[in-house]
Amino acid sequence: MLPCLVFGLLTSTDLACRPQLSVVNGSRQPVVVHWIPEGGDPVPIDTVPPLESRRIRTHLGHQFVLVG
Repeated sequence: MLPCLVFGLLTSTDLACRPQLSVVNGSRQPVVVHWIPEGGDPVPIDTVPPLESRRIRTHLGHQFVLVG
């Protein structure tokens, strides 16, 4: 694993160190993950089937909403 910190700062260019959103769907229905761009409408980016999980790479400050 590559180091994520350089002098206490997160290096955003290192893909191994990008933040991740972990979604665990413990329900019996699909859950749709929407990214909310700044000043924009929610954008569906993934669907997590019932009883499954996903890891979504993201950037600091990104916002999400789960619908299901």
